[in-house]
Amino acid sequence: MAGARARSRQAAELSTPRRSARRGNKTRSEEEVPAVFQDMLREEEASKATSAHEDGPPQKKRKTAPPTTSPRPAALPTRVSPVPLRAQAQATATIPPVADEPRYTSGRLRQTIIDSDESEDSDMEWEDALADGDDSDDDDAAEGRDTAPHIGDISIAIGAKKTDENGGKRKVRRRAITSVDKKRRLDIHKMHVLCLLYHVHYRNAWCSDRRVQSTLRKIVSPKTLANLVPNPDLTQYSASKHFIDGMNDLKMMWSKRFNITARGMHKPRWAEVDAAIRPFSDFDEFDGPMDKDEFRTAAHTLQGSQDVGTQLFCALLRGIGIEARLVCSLQPLPFSSAAERATPQKTSVQKNTIVVDPYNKSAEPSPTKPTSQGPRNKRLSRLERVMGERHTVLNHTGVAPKKQKAYHTPYPVYWVEAFNPAYQKWVPIDVFSTFTVNCPEKLEPPLSFPDNILAYAIAYEADFSAKDVTQRYAKAYNAKTRKYRVHSTPGGNKWWRRAMDFWKRRYPLDRDQVENATLARKEALEGLPNNVQDFKGHPVYVLERHLKHNEVIHPLHQVGKVNCGTAMNPKMEPVYRRVNVHTVRTADKWYRMGRDVKFGEQPLKRAKPKKGRRSSIDPSMEGDDEADEVGAGLFAEFQTELYVPPPVVRGRVPRNVYGNLDLYVPSMCPPGGVHIRHKLASKAARIVGVDFADAVTGFSFKGRHGTAIVQGVVVAQEYADAVQGVIEGMEYQQEEAEAAARRTESLRLWRRFFLGLRIAERVNAIEIDGEKGPAIDVQDEISKEDRELAAQEMAGGFFPDDAATAEPSGSGYQPRHEENTGGGFLPDSNDAGFDDGGGG
Repeated sequence: MAGARARSRQAAELSTPRRSARRGNKTRSEEEVPAVFQDMLREEEASKATSAHEDGPPQKKRKTAPPTTSPRPAALPTRVSPVPLRAQAQATATIPPVADEPRYTSGRLRQTIIDSDESEDSDMEWEDALADGDDSDDDDAAEGRDTAPHIGDISIAIGAKKTDENGGKRKVRRRAITSVDKKRRLDIHKMHVLCLLYHVHYRNAWCSDRRVQSTLRKIVSPKTLANLVPNPDLTQYSASKHFIDGMNDLKMMWSKRFNITARGMHKPRWAEVDAAIRPFSDFDEFDGPMDKDEFRTAAHTLQGSQDVGTQLFCALLRGIGIEARLVCSLQPLPFSSAAERATPQKTSVQKNTIVVDPYNKSAEPSPTKPTSQGPRNKRLSRLERVMGERHTVLNHTGVAPKKQKAYHTPYPVYWVEAFNPAYQKWVPIDVFSTFTVNCPEKLEPPLSFPDNILAYAIAYEADFSAKDVTQRYAKAYNAKTRKYRVHSTPGGNKWWRRAMDFWKRRYPLDRDQVENATLARKEALEGLPNNVQDFKGHPVYVLERHLKHNEVIHPLHQVGKVNCGTAMNPKMEPVYRRVNVHTVRTADKWYRMGRDVKFGEQPLKRAKPKKGRRSSIDPSMEGDDEADEVGAGLFAEFQTELYVPPPVVRGRVPRNVYGNLDLYVPSMCPPGGVHIRHKLASKAARIVGVDFADAVTGFSFKGRHGTAIVQGVVVAQEYADAVQGVIEGMEYQQEEAEAAARRTESLRLWRRFFLGLRIAERVNAIEIDGEKGPAIDVQDEISKEDRELAAQEMAGGFFPDDAATAEPSGSGYQPRHEENTGGGFLPDSNDAGFDDGGGG
């Protein structure tokens, strides 16, 4: 029996198929194994595989199959290289039903595992290392050809080659934003802000609609109304507490009654690449455009988006007699690429979920959600690292659960402010997102929140006035929020004031003054930023590292220190106030601005040399924005004074070394002189015969070479009227000359047109053999006449003979004079015996 078993194991080993990357044929055909050996192997291996699965020792090393109690030799896999398995697991199993006889089959699914970071190609194939002890290659060889299940090839690719440079995926680099794009984005941002302001203005007007308020007023209970009515007998604290309790009751009631069915306003983003543009179908869950009738319908049905629900809640408060504001956090497009960038979605691998069906129904692997990229609390086993998931999702029904759409947002875009008469202050109320009353610090979303940002919080009242209340809700207005507003751009404060003047109340109330003082106090108590980057562009504080090359801090009064290093290696830097930062310039640049450095002032800073500077260029010809002279002293404005030029004495205008007068600003005009900005001013001054000097108002730079810009002249004040009169006379003469030229050109064109009509009429009227002549090109005839006229004008000093230019008149042409011309030619003047008549 032992010999038979040994021979059977040897035969099974010879008949075992070995799958390899280089050899796919079997060493010996399965037909050579006798049927009796196949039956014996089937019984022996089935019993030993079961015991090995239950009582086998735990695996300590990497093996291709679990150990068995049989000492038979097993088919060993090719040695695997020590490349870490960062594999994508895709499990597929194809087991056809067997109708002949029952047999033992493994429940383990065959796996195809590919480990590659950049490609799907593979150059190595390996045997399956995840099969059970009873599911080895020996079993496959021992099974009969008729009853053996069909198992597909198994391939594991580790460390695949990189894709070809031309055909592979390349890393898409984000295009750097240019200054033109920055300006365009800023303009779009401003336009978007204005559109949103007017949009919320319309929604605020709808909140004051009488029909909407009468519809919503019916759902408020009398008990809640009693808490909202101010009682003069109560103390200030008790009255305020009753008001807050009434607001809480309304909040609870409204959050239960109103049904949210869509998403509201969200933060837009710039699409850096075309692939980031989302289709319109992705926005079906958002709230669409709405008119006033639909708003009234939403008040009846009590359903809509979260934004509409907040607007209807504001209408409810106004309907029961409470002064309420509609506050909106505007969500415009950002104007800076650093302010907001679309978060790229990481391409995660789609895993397969094994669905267990207890009723023997067809169960196919269904794709599940990508696993989270966060850190795991427990270590993954070897099998879990290969499979890619920690556990298998079991669904007894065989149907994956559907994820319901969540329209709730954790931070609001709209909320309401109710006026508390006890404390004379506005109380914010959020009925959906944060579900809070009088908690303004909880309404601001973090900067990392993708769907909302608090940049402009505008409160609209029932009288259609609006107010910026962003300081009330922003925790770090100057440090962080201000960077997302137009206030951080040049001229942004002025633009915002002009935009909000349209909604400004003409006559401020007492509560407006109290609110302004409260907001200013909160902004002043903000304190130092906690982050070093927040000091950059901060309107109150500044670090020396963030100064520009033409800025200096004076005096150096520290107001605090900030740690620019780490906790283990701290590096403290002093903090200064922004009001102590001064812009410094050279003495020549201050002179071009109409100021002169005071006597005895020392420069606060020295200009540093710039790399690649050419010393052949005169530093005085540099522009205002160019680098300062090497080592030149830089002065602040408080070190300068207004430049006073020398006066005009006895009609003589002072000049510089170049024979002209520097007049970069109006204050540089000398006393007793007048600057006349006209291109004919110098010519008029010469005609009058007075002294003048050309006014140099600046320089134009082309190729680092400056050219003086001359605009008009400077003359003595007593001669200014005379020069102006001459200029007016010269302008009048110039206008008359232009008018005469226009008249001459008009007459020439009319003569050309009339001549063309005469030629066309004469030629077309000629008849030859009863037929009229062909049409001629009138334009060519006109050009011919013009050339003849030009030749006549160029005749040297005498009139050409009229007979030489005479043309025969056609039958349709009537001569100008009635007298007979003597047969078509002029008679000789010596023939006195002939009169004008006669054709002879």
